[in-house]
This record gives sequence, structure tokens and C-alpha cells, in this order.
Amino acid sequence: MASDQSDDSRPSTPKAQLPSYPRAKQVRPEYEFDDGDTVADRYSYVAEDGRTYQGYMPGEYMLPNDSVSLFRPTQMDLSPRAKLLLDNKLAAAPLRFPEKVLDVGTGTGIWALEFAEENPTSEVIGTDLSMIQPLPWTPNCQFVLENSETDDWLFPHSFDYVHLRGVLSCFNDVRTVIRRAFDHLSPGGWIEFQDGVFDLAGDEDGSFEGTTLQRWNALLRKGATARGRDFAKARHYRQHLLDAGFVDVEERLIMVPGGPWHAEDDKMKVVGVYITNIMSTGVVESFKPFLTSAGLSQAEIEAISDEVRREMLDSSIRWSIPL
Repeated sequence: MASDQSDDSRPSTPKAQLPSYPRAKQVRPEYEFDDGDTVADRYSYVAEDGRTYQGYMPGEYMLPNDSVSLFRPTQMDLSPRAKLLLDNKLAAAPLRFPEKVLDVGTGTGIWALEFAEENPTSEVIGTDLSMIQPLPWTPNCQFVLENSETDDWLFPHSFDYVHLRGVLSCFNDVRTVIRRAFDHLSPGGWIEFQDGVFDLAGDEDGSFEGTTLQRWNALLRKGATARGRDFAKARHYRQHLLDAGFVDVEERLIMVPGGPWHAEDDKMKVVGVYITNIMSTGVVESFKPFLTSAGLSQAEIEAISDEVRREMLDSSIRWSIPL
């Protein structure tokens, strides 16, 4: 909710100092497996596919921690596409100097760190299953090991803003997290999801039809369903929020291009480059377990993944992702 303060009356007090919470990140330990692999979180483990997964609740949440091994995030690691889509903002909600901020599923922690730096009077807490974040470079940010769906929320205070980004595959039932957020928000507080629907859509030119990319998309949905995951559940967020008691719920849909093919919008061309790079270098590998669940053999998975990467770099194939 907007306050009565004008834009030029922003508080100029020193950065907030957070108290210490149980399961909070105080140091950045590194652990070494027998094979020499080094990770930044003692709960993580390396699976047969050579990828590193969270081990805080193994078997529950199976997407890999791609950023764990020998990776120390910096400010530049914040996904530029998200800020571009929000006109270089970190949040779309109409925030006015929020005091308490929670970033659920913080991942590398870059959003939380940047928000804390841009809002020095805010206390920002990032929670996740893996402690892969860097040591905070600003005193008003802290990271906590927590499953926001099943663990009791530790914090004795309410929040003015709860942020969730890229959590499409994170929860068994996102409604549980929404209800917890509702119970832990201050009156007038905001919750914001920045999420996509992983259901690739072709452009009207028909170039997507009949591609391996289209087949891969269908197989991923099949595999996700077999694992009890719904890649389109972001379409239900609005109703879930209303059912939980939230008001003033606004939903925006942006069709994000996969590649620099957008002719009318230079910003979308740049976003398309980011999407292509992320999808072809990381997402294709990360989603291989879903292809296994869809019934493909390892040889079939490798073949389709190689062809999908090739097609993603083919600018003549026009496709988008709903965000």
C-alpha cells in the first residue's frame, strides 16, 4: 500500500541490521566429496547424472542446484531479462519503503541482495533449501535454510512484501505457501509472483510446428505430470491468491520471445537473446529427468536434447514462453 511520503522523502537512515535467526546463514562453508567435487552446502549431493542437487529434503524437490559447484554469485548474476521486462525494476508491486521483505526460493540470493542494496532501510531475508548464496555484502540481507512449504516460518514479525520468482516447479502445493504468506503479511502488504508457464508457444508464422522443440515441449509436460508437477500452474496463481483472501490482485501476461526475432521491440530482442542462452545452456540439461519420466531412453534423451539446443539457436524458428 502506498504511504503518504513523497518520493523525495525517502528515509536516509543507515542500513538496517538483521537479528540472527535459527538456520540462518552466518558463514559460507565449503564441503568436498570423495571424488574431489566441492560444493558450498553440506546438504547438497552429486547424483548419477553428475549434477548437484539439494539434499535438505532429498526426493522431494528434484531440480538441480546448477549454481552450487564452485560458483560464487555476484551482482551481475541477477537475471537481466527479469529487470528488462520490469523496466529495470526489481518488483512490479507498488512498494513504498517496505521494512520487512521475504524472498521465498531465493536461489543464488542475487535478487535479495540487490533489493537490500537498493532499499537500505529494508530488512531482507532470503529462504531456500540450499545455502548456495554468497556472504551478504550488505548488512540488511540474510539467508535462511528453510522449506517454506513444510517448515514453520521462523520469523517473529510480519512482512511488508513477499517475493517469489521462478518457483514453478518448487512446491507440491503452492496454495500452502500462499496461505502462509497471507498469515505473515502486514496489513496492506504485498505478495508478488514473477513466474512463467513452461508451455512453449509458436508464432503465427508456423515455424514452430513440427519441430523437435515442439515435441520436446510436449514430452516435458508429460514427464512433469508423471512426477506430480504442473508446468502450467502459474495460470492458477490469481485464483489461489483470491481464494486465500488477497485483494487488489493484478495479473500481467508477457509473451517472452525465445530468440532475437521480435521485429517491433528492441527490448524484447535483447530478452530473447537471454532466454535462448539460458534455455540452451542450462534448462535443456536440467529438464532431462522429466524426459526420463516421459519414458525416453538415455540415448533418446541425448539425441532430442542435442537437437533442441540446435533449434533454440535457429532464429528462423519463432517461439515464446508465457510469463
